[in-house]
Amino acid sequence: MAKIVYDDGSERDFNEEDFISRDELSENYISKEDLEENYVSKEMYDKKKKQAKEAFKQKDLADRAREDVDRADLEKSIEEKFSFKSKHGFDEIPEEIISVRNAHPDLTWEQAYRVADYHEVNTSNPNP
Repeated sequence: MAKIVYDDGSERDFNEEDFISRDELSENYISKEDLEENYVSKEMYDKKKKQAKEAFKQKDLADRAREDVDRADLEKSIEEKFSFKSKHGFDEIPEEIISVRNAHPDLTWEQAYRVADYHEVNTSNPNP
């Protein structure tokens, strides 16, 4: 066992294995300032990780909700188009009505029909 001699002349034994040399200290360890500047504690890491997971979860929920709304709007649009075609006996909606509807998307199909002033062409020949 080694001894430490203090300025007042007193001596104490110490176990060398309990201490580290200055060379080892500078080589293998970092200062408290470097630690705080360049590293994050486990608690801080876990907190940031939890926040990131929660943010992604909220983003996914918002995306799903938006997709549900988009799907509902698409279903409604298809239903309106189908009922309009059925009501007026169209196989396909005439281009005049579609162009009016595309120019003014806030109009319903019925309103676009009236604005387009579409008249069916009679294909029957009155003179046989």
